[in-house]
Amino acid sequence: MNKRAEDPAKSAAEARREAATAALHQDSSNLLISMNVPIVMFGSDMRLRCFTPMAEKALNLIPGDIGRPISDLNPKIGLINLEELIAEVIGNGITKELDLQAPAGNCYSLRISPYRTHGNEVGGAVMVFIDIADRKLAEDKLRSLVSELESFPHTISHDLRAPLRALQGLAEALGEDYRERFDDTGRDYLTRIIGAARKMDRLILDLLAYSRLGQSEQNMRPVSLDDAAREALSRFDDDIRDRGAEISLTRPLGQVMGNHSMLVTILANLIGNAIKFMAPGVTPKVLIRALKTDGRIRLCVEDNGIGIDPDHHQRIFRIFKRLHGAERYPGTGTGLAIVRKGMESMGGMAGVESQTGNGSCFWLELPAPEKTAWIP
Repeated sequence: MNKRAEDPAKSAAEARREAATAALHQDSSNLLISMNVPIVMFGSDMRLRCFTPMAEKALNLIPGDIGRPISDLNPKIGLINLEELIAEVIGNGITKELDLQAPAGNCYSLRISPYRTHGNEVGGAVMVFIDIADRKLAEDKLRSLVSELESFPHTISHDLRAPLRALQGLAEALGEDYRERFDDTGRDYLTRIIGAARKMDRLILDLLAYSRLGQSEQNMRPVSLDDAAREALSRFDDDIRDRGAEISLTRPLGQVMGNHSMLVTILANLIGNAIKFMAPGVTPKVLIRALKTDGRIRLCVEDNGIGIDPDHHQRIFRIFKRLHGAERYPGTGTGLAIVRKGMESMGGMAGVESQTGNGSCFWLELPAPEKTAWIP
């Protein structure tokens, strides 16, 4: 009696479970059909289990491909090592991401993820293809734009310098051949023309040097900071002698991973500024020293100059940004911009510590070679 009473209830429960399971399968099928993205699923047996209509269109898959091994589908998907990637995802349960171009010509960002069952077991792999044609087109346009921008300063500098050199040459020739025919005002004007032409030429050359930074990969190798500092200082022998500047080096400065020529240029900019930006009547005193911490070396160029207000510590590293007029402190406003961009091109950093009226400490930081002797 009880057994007969339980059978209808059991049958009804089973029927509900079967209906729920059927509904779930139907929902899953509808979900796949509704996905507007190419999706392909492989089982743990490395055979194709299902795919979305978008995958059928994008990868030229057909219903007859269901159940075929991955090796048969390589030509349609366009990945030579597809079988190896799927096996690795299924074996390790780790998602893989890469870009590829399908045989049909479409560009995709491919994400291969493990497919997990209710027991959290890896039952296969799911491949999701995201169309990146627009991104690729934007990247190509960006590369073209960058290439044009990189060549722009060189073209402009060449086109500007040609007439500028002609102007400067004619003004100098005019001064040599006809100076005596000018009165004092005329000679003053001529001197100003020549000076302005030379300044403009220097400005163009500095802009060209700045634009070239970072365009090519730096040849990085262990560089002696002592050698770089010595070479940079040699450029200012006349200024040091004329101004009675006191230069001190705390040796050894050590070695860094960098580019020798770039470091010499950077140090020359800092040393030149340290000598130049002095209050009237003050003897320049410059100290060059280095500190090593956590595998990196910080080189400091300290001076007793006019100092810099903390509000301007970042501004001074921007190209053409000057805090003082060229009449008082000559220059083009590119030196510190070259310092920072040059350091960044070598994977380093540059900064300043300063207060108005208390001198400045400009610092450069680069990694030290893995094996180098250091004497504190």
